Amino acid sequence: MGPERRLRLRLLIRWNVTKRRMTGAELFAKLERDPAYLARQALYAEQDRISAEEDAREQRRLIGECAAEGFTISSVWDLVNRANDYDRLVPILARHLSLGYSQPTVDGIARAIAIRAAKPYWRTIAAKFRETPAGSRAKQGLAVALANTASADVVEELCGLLTDPSHGESRVLLVDGLLRIPRARATAMREFLAQDPLFAKRLKPKRKTA
Repeated sequence: MGPERRLRLRLLIRWNVTKRRMTGAELFAKLERDPAYLARQALYAEQDRISAEEDAREQRRLIGECAAEGFTISSVWDLVNRANDYDRLVPILARHLSLGYSQPTVDGIARAIAIRAAKPYWRTIAAKFRETPAGSRAKQGLAVALANTASADVVEELCGLLTDPSHGESRVLLVDGLLRIPRARATAMREFLAQDPLFAKRLKPKRKTA
């Protein structure tokens, strides 16, 4: 959700809790006549334009290599927002993951590579995860990639990451990978982690709906 949409949602909620409720259409019509809102909207649009230009410059080589494989993108984030039909790009993404990109670009590459075809590159992703500072934007994306590509072959290493506090709260996202591994070691680790408040909610069994 972009900043403009978030702003609209906040304003809609604010108006809906007042005595005089407004429809979404009425609120948006009012906003379109609000100079302050229009100024913010223009600022967000300019920020998006600058961000897109920065992505294009930084990711020029990656974008070119994807184009050579038949995928026309303006940013790696275009892959994150599409169907998982780009398996042949996984080796390219894995190689670029190790290059010196900015946090947003690393985050984008990590989320793009968080698909089944990237399972053979789990240790490449793990190496980047280990060297990325806890609490950073890229750390979250890398954790998602590790969870989505985990297999029984890496269960010991996954458990090691889960129990290493230096990786911060992003470890919670790794739990999803553990839940996909039907091995005794994974089961034992889940039981151990369930005693930790950081992981307990993530590991809590989901109620079945009728």
